[in-house]
Amino acid sequence: SLPDEPSVPTEPTTPSKPEQPTEPTTPSVPEQPTEPSVPEKPVEPNKPTEPEKPVPVVPEKPVVPQQPEQPTDVVVKPNGEIATGESTQQPTVPIETNNLSEVTHVPTVTTPIETASGESIVAVDKGVPLTQTADGLKPIKSEYKVLPSGNVQVKSADGKMKVLPYTGEKMGIIGSIAGVCLTVLSGILIYKKRKV
Repeated sequence: SLPDEPSVPTEPTTPSKPEQPTEPTTPSVPEQPTEPSVPEKPVEPNKPTEPEKPVPVVPEKPVVPQQPEQPTDVVVKPNGEIATGESTQQPTVPIETNNLSEVTHVPTVTTPIETASGESIVAVDKGVPLTQTADGLKPIKSEYKVLPSGNVQVKSADGKMKVLPYTGEKMGIIGSIAGVCLTVLSGILIYKKRKV
């Protein structure tokens, strides 16, 4: 028998290189535990609020003029201005005011002041300018302003502001009007008696 032919040795296979072992990953460092937050003071539960009451609007109080202490007698020039420091033989007119120096005109039947709207002021009574009508003295319809002193400011026909006293010669005007009415009435009666 023949010896068996030797077999050709096969090349040895080189063992494949083992893959690089991956480095073991270090476990992640656990995060620092956060301290539990301390709750702030507990919020009070919402109490039902009463509906807000509307704040009442307080209207501005109108200027209440100071009451003059007693009437002052002044001499009034024919143009209605007060005569100051002049020794005249003219009769005096009683007026009431707390500030005589601001008065620029004293209205009377003989020295009326005409407003910008054409009304004639013949008197002032307790801060109200009056005009003569067929029915007697009536408050003017024009605009006027009562000053803190109690005097009255009104715009005159010439466009200037005039300051009138708190109370002028109302009683004298009423007496004058009553006197004129009585004179006319007595004249009519006398005329009728003669006619009969």
